Amino acid sequence: MVVIILTLTSCGNYEAHEYTKADVPELIRGLDSRSPKKRNIAAMNLGVIGLDSLPALPNLINALADKYSSVRQAAVWAIGEIGPQAIEALPVMISLLEDENSGVREETIYSIGKMGNLAQNSVPKLANLQADGDALIRMAVINTLPKLSHGTETVIALVKGLEDDYIDNRQMAQEQLLELIMNEGCVSILKKGYESILLNVQLAVIRFIGENASLCVDAIAELEEIATNNENSTIREEAKIALEKAKGFQGNIS
Repeated sequence: MVVIILTLTSCGNYEAHEYTKADVPELIRGLDSRSPKKRNIAAMNLGVIGLDSLPALPNLINALADKYSSVRQAAVWAIGEIGPQAIEALPVMISLLEDENSGVREETIYSIGKMGNLAQNSVPKLANLQADGDALIRMAVINTLPKLSHGTETVIALVKGLEDDYIDNRQMAQEQLLELIMNEGCVSILKKGYESILLNVQLAVIRFIGENASLCVDAIAELEEIATNNENSTIREEAKIALEKAKGFQGNIS
């Protein structure tokens, strides 16, 4: 693989350069430069090279502790570009989810997502970031969680995303939940969302099922149970509404 990127010369100017796997040792040395700009560029170049930069992984992990946020962000991006074979970096990446810099946190979330289901143990930490004050962080969480797990914590986080303050996040949460419905059916999503102890989450997942009733005829029995036996009258009423909508499509299912 040959990659054309920009490199910083000793004079501080940028010039085109082609990097290959053979240049990885040089870029590793660049990570130890006294210049944060050069360290940043070395990390970025390793990321562009991708999997062939795997020998640099220990050095990139060390760079996650760099005092400059731009270097930390470049290093965690590079690790993500290496992919699942960089999974040994995951514990440090999880700690980086608490970084003071929002750009570092956001890049870390996306890089963890590139590890796939090997990074499932990061789901609780990621789900907690659904409460982050930065909308871009919440968007990253909504995008990433389904790549790691389709479990209860993921579904609950996505349901919370349906009520996000930002419309883009709400739309993305809806798209992710619809994809889960297509893969697993509505019953699974309803049961997982309903496991939340939060009333607003329970209501939101029932409402979502009702809004997508044409896809959720399989959830009729579960909705009937909730509409009949739930102790909360608000939940019972919401379930009845969703139930009637689902029943309206029942005859259309062969």
